[in-house]
Amino acid sequence: MSDPDNKQNGFKNRPWNYSYKTSSVGSTGRPVNILHDFYIPALTLSVQYDRVAGYFRSTSLAAASQGFSAFTAAGGKMRLIVGADLDEDDVNAILQGDMQRMSERLNSELEYRKTWPEEVARGVELLSWMVAEGYLEVRVAFRIDKNTGKSISFTTATDGYVHEK
Repeated sequence: MSDPDNKQNGFKNRPWNYSYKTSSVGSTGRPVNILHDFYIPALTLSVQYDRVAGYFRSTSLAAASQGFSAFTAAGGKMRLIVGADLDEDDVNAILQGDMQRMSERLNSELEYRKTWPEEVARGVELLSWMVAEGYLEVRVAFRIDKNTGKSISFTTATDGYVHEK
């Protein structure tokens, strides 16, 4: 396992931009590539990664796998809070502790794996491995109506969507 102090010094000594936007141009005059200019270097030098991601997809793990390799080799821990694209009945069932229904819903999403593009399959495999090995903890945020306390379907625009601002 890598020495966290060395990673911390490397993190502090690397020249970082104040912000990274896909619409920006870097100091070299080329458009910013958030994956290669920020995520992979940051993950390579990190031992903890906490994120709220309303539109998280496993393919993002596959895209940044180079950074996650160094991250997990150093014993890094990642915690995600993600939004859920579930309908109102599924959310209610999960909130009521209906684990069978949640399992059926998730398994139905995985049913057609053979038809997935390669990057999706790699992302799901990486996600599964990181969870199984204890490198990743995922919590799912469900939208709840602020007045009634009832769940809100992901197709409803009421109260927005789960994501960080």
